[in-house]
Amino acid sequence: MQRKVSVNLGNLVLSLSDAMDLASPSLAQHQQRTAFIVWEMGKAARLSEERLEKNFMAALLHDIGALSVEEKISLHNSEIKDAETHCIRGEFLLEKVPWLKDEAQIIRFHHREWQDRKESIETHFIFESQVLALADYLERLINRNQYILHQHEDIISKIKSHTNSLFHSHIVDLLLTASDREEFWLDLVSNRLYSLLLHDGPFRKIEIELSSISLIAELFRNIIDFRSRFTATHSSGVAASASILSRLFGLTGTETELMEVAGNLHDIGKLAIPNSILDKPGKLTKEEMAVMKSHTYFTYSVINTIGGLQQIAE
Repeated sequence: MQRKVSVNLGNLVLSLSDAMDLASPSLAQHQQRTAFIVWEMGKAARLSEERLEKNFMAALLHDIGALSVEEKISLHNSEIKDAETHCIRGEFLLEKVPWLKDEAQIIRFHHREWQDRKESIETHFIFESQVLALADYLERLINRNQYILHQHEDIISKIKSHTNSLFHSHIVDLLLTASDREEFWLDLVSNRLYSLLLHDGPFRKIEIELSSISLIAELFRNIIDFRSRFTATHSSGVAASASILSRLFGLTGTETELMEVAGNLHDIGKLAIPNSILDKPGKLTKEEMAVMKSHTYFTYSVINTIGGLQQIAE
């Protein structure tokens, strides 16, 4: 009898979200912090458990369409004029996973200003995308070199100045309600935020089986491979080869599928490597090679945090 493989959906998404923010210290926990803000605003709005989870997952993956380290940093520093490009990519990627279609629509519009909208704020995906937009904006305002309680009042003041231009007044009011406690700000920048979101976040403790894990692995394979023309089919090729060899060596169906997942995720640590290194046409310097070598460490670290997939990390 083959062993059943399953993982907690929240653990999986949180770990993969963490991987996307490995690129730079300036990005560390950006999506987790954004998800925390979205969660707190959702509680203030008294959303259902299902909507809380969908909004939370969208926030954890909201920058999935920013494929390079350089693009992520430029977005974080508000240096990109056409911010919607990565939103469109994000929607395209997530639509391929059937149970992430709602999150895809939220992500598609999270950089659309309220003053450019014609729909009612009561429309679900409009409300959700506005909450995500404000949470993302707030997180990017935080100065990581300054104590949070020395800057939070200025942050709120700046957000208020954009009421009914960037953000609907109701969305701003939800933030004011959610953030009217010192604990909100201290949790937001806490080193234990990952643990807080994993154990206390709005995930409904859903376990997904290997077929769904494979879909997520393919999603991240595309993100990894699409980053560079030199790796456009690399992970998919490794996954296909691993699957064929597994069958030839007599592995079980479950083991073969796990090998395919491993092939799709084996380079996930490259999300932390700048495209200036990945796309360099010539030989890497000693310093650049040292950075490149770190991708195996990050791959192991990310996969090893996902309960049920530790054998892949090994």
